[in-house]
Amino acid sequence: MHERALFEQVVKMVEAAVKGQEPVGLLTIRLKVSALSHLHDLDPSWIKSAFAEAARGTVAEGAMIEMMRVPVRTWCGRCGTGDVWRGDPLICRSCGSLTLELEEPPEVVLHELVVAG
Repeated sequence: MHERALFEQVVKMVEAAVKGQEPVGLLTIRLKVSALSHLHDLDPSWIKSAFAEAARGTVAEGAMIEMMRVPVRTWCGRCGTGDVWRGDPLICRSCGSLTLELEEPPEVVLHELVVAG
C-alpha cells in the first residue's frame, strides 16, 4: 500500500502549505509526478480512492487530485548529450552509446493548490 503512505505525505505537505492561514476550501491539489513513477500506471479510480482515504479528516478532504507527468532528462556519459527520456531503451541518439544516465527527480512534488474563492 505504497500509495497510501505517499498520499499521506502529500496531505502533510498540503497542511504545511496552508498552516497559519484562514480555513481554506481546497478544490484541487496539483502534483508534479516523475515520468518514472508507478503512479502513472495505476487506475485513476484507485488513485482517487487512496488519496481520499489519506485526506479523510484533514484540510485536504474533498479536494480533487491532479497529477502532471514531469519528463525525465537523460545525459550521455560518452558524448555529453542531454535529452528527454521517452520510455525507450537507454541508447544515446547522438552517438549510439549505451551509457545513458537518467535524472532521478523526486517522485511527487506539490505544485499548486486551487482554493474556493
